[in-house]
Amino acid sequence: IMVLKIPFVLSMEKANQIFPKIADALMDWAERNEVKRAIAIDCTMPMGEEAKEVYFVTEEHLVAEVASLGFKPFSGILKSSGAYLLDECMRRNIDGILLVAESDFLKLFFEIYEAIATRKIDKRTLAEMAKKVDIDAPAVIRLLEAVSKLTGVEFKIEALEQRKEMFRRVIREIMNGLSRKERVELIYR
Repeated sequence: IMVLKIPFVLSMEKANQIFPKIADALMDWAERNEVKRAIAIDCTMPMGEEAKEVYFVTEEHLVAEVASLGFKPFSGILKSSGAYLLDECMRRNIDGILLVAESDFLKLFFEIYEAIATRKIDKRTLAEMAKKVDIDAPAVIRLLEAVSKLTGVEFKIEALEQRKEMFRRVIREIMNGLSRKERVELIYR
């Protein structure tokens, strides 16, 4: 198992330049080392109120296998750097699977982004909020469990389990703070 953290890129133009090069280099390495299967992970906004699902995108001949492990096929438009990896996998006859976990952090990120765009929150307040957010432990746990099901590799997640409730508490606190700021903003208009 190899883990590569791709930097977060807000600009789609930059992402479209960077991600294909990364995917190409990774798949060159995979071909040289006779890798049979590549698994990429990513996050998406929750489809419901709370993040809980792990979806997948893969080639048709792998759908039944991956679905039998309890994952749902992703439906919709895929905006993920993992799509570049899947494309390279198909070109090179390497089985590619993209696992996509719902993320409360991603939901929060977009709500904060919207609050900044509509001037409902200032950058200093945002910086204070950001200090409180660690990692999206629940999404990471779901993804590690999914990779474990696919590969048979066990991961020690006890430390993440301890951070999970803290993460949820901080997210609720920030969301409540945002909704209070929005109400105050509306009253004074």
